[in-house]
Amino acid sequence: MYTILRSEEFDAWFHNLRDFRGKARILNRIDSAEQGGDKSTQKRDIKRAKLMALELNRSK
Repeated sequence: MYTILRSEEFDAWFHNLRDFRGKARILNRIDSAEQGGDKSTQKRDIKRAKLMALELNRSK
């Protein structure tokens, strides 16, 4: 999990950004980074999720 630090410079830049779609994408990216989500572990994460689902189905 990452910790995202904001600066006054970033806040001022973001506040003055007029592109609402861009703002939404930036906020989404920051949120994703805070939760540790990125594409570098996606294949491994999917494989792990499939194994977990398989184990859950076996235990029923």
